[in-house]
Amino acid sequence: MKNMELKRELYETKKTIDNALRNFDYVTDPALIDYYSYTLKAAGIRYQFLLKQAKQLEGTTSAGQQQKFRIRR
Repeated sequence: MKNMELKRELYETKKTIDNALRNFDYVTDPALIDYYSYTLKAAGIRYQFLLKQAKQLEGTTSAGQQQKFRIRR
């Protein structure tokens, strides 16, 4: 996975987590509570996976070309 693609995926996954958290606070229907719970769980696992990919990519670049991943909020 390329650097820019990885950053985009991390950003989109973070947006998914933020939206699910925001919506979870306002739902009362049990089906929607389940939906947002599963969404949070899945997005959290995906985010962890992407962070591992970023760390691996960072570790494989040379010291002079090392890139940092920053996620904007």
